[in-house]
Amino acid sequence: MAKVWKVKNVEYKTTGTNGANEIDVVHFTVTDTVDGVTKTRSDFQHIDPASDSSSYSKMEDISEEQLITWIKATMGTDKVAYHEKKVDDAIVAEKTPPRGTKIFS
Repeated sequence: MAKVWKVKNVEYKTTGTNGANEIDVVHFTVTDTVDGVTKTRSDFQHIDPASDSSSYSKMEDISEEQLITWIKATMGTDKVAYHEKKVDDAIVAEKTPPRGTKIFS
């Protein structure tokens, strides 16, 4: 299954540089399922408000898809790959635990 990025919530300035309700922090999750094992990673990303006020969009006018596009662009490909690898690592660790225990009675 492909990684699924979702927005959990956003933080915004009620009076920002470009206007009201200017988003500056996006909390997100990345989820994947492999062979019935599902893992989710949660984090957040700061985004800079549009320096060009003509491209500014109020919080109420932004879709989840647009937010995901913005945070991935702000992170860059290395950090996007880092978050996705952390989900992969968690799935592998559950499928093949790196350590075990034995209980003696």
